[in-house]
Amino acid sequence: MIIFSYVFILILIFFWGLNFLSLPGNWLIILSLAGVDFFSSQINLGPWSWVLLIGLGIAGEALEWIGQYWGGKKFGLSSRGNIAAIIGAIVGSILGVPFFLGFGAILGALLGAYLASFLVEYLADRSMAKAHQKALGAFWGKALGLVAKLGIGMAILVIAIPKLTSF
Repeated sequence: MIIFSYVFILILIFFWGLNFLSLPGNWLIILSLAGVDFFSSQINLGPWSWVLLIGLGIAGEALEWIGQYWGGKKFGLSSRGNIAAIIGAIVGSILGVPFFLGFGAILGALLGAYLASFLVEYLADRSMAKAHQKALGAFWGKALGLVAKLGIGMAILVIAIPKLTSF
């Protein structure tokens, strides 16, 4: 059982890493923990742990997208620009995966949010300076949201890992 626990912890850490790709890594952690909690008699997370884990999962997703949306709006990004930034971040993170041992996904997400929102805003205003300013909001908002989601994912791991190794 000890070997299973440590392999499972490595899998959870891998799932946490999927957050860099704007994928639902925190939810994969929570679903995996639910499976182990359900099928194992030695690990019991308890109802309050589940309330906390699910609450953190919801908060992580919300903060990722709210951060990007808020950053864009603060810099004057339109609704179309925000939608483009979200799509651009996802596409950019996927295209960035092959670079820098997978960490290119972070840069890809940030640049994808910037470039997609820049393009939409430039086509709407025909002003490079305004489009650049607005796209910077999408860039920094995405960065803020990603940091929040990664931090919450780490909190989920900090709650779960001691329970997986304490038997």
